Amino acid sequence: MTESIKRDEAIRLNNGRIYTLDAAKIGTNEYEVMLFNPRTGEEIDSAKTSTEADAILQFDRLRRMYHRPAPAADAPVVLKGRYKKLAEDLAAALQGAVVKDEDKDTVAWKEYLQNIMKKRGSRWLGLYKECTELL
Repeated sequence: MTESIKRDEAIRLNNGRIYTLDAAKIGTNEYEVMLFNPRTGEEIDSAKTSTEADAILQFDRLRRMYHRPAPAADAPVVLKGRYKKLAEDLAAALQGAVVKDEDKDTVAWKEYLQNIMKKRGSRWLGLYKECTELL
């Protein structure tokens, strides 16, 4: 009978997918540590040991080797390639929709960019920069 001794269900790989890391006792003096996809059962890596202490060491080693923390929610997003072009197009469309009368609407648009869009955080930074470059 298998008995889990340590488990982490939130191992984030480089590709952003979440996998499960489990250390389990599988028999007398037999332990296995396995990193796997919980939906498909696909095994990424595993190690067998003869002691619980070694299994915990292998668990920690695999976690350090594979786990990549999720980016912070307020981490700056750098737009590249087609996404940069999308931000440029969106900025131009927004400015075109908002600014009809150059004298009056440009002031209101600048205020919106400074007081609303800029304060929305780093996820809006790419679009904010594109919008301000058009002014």
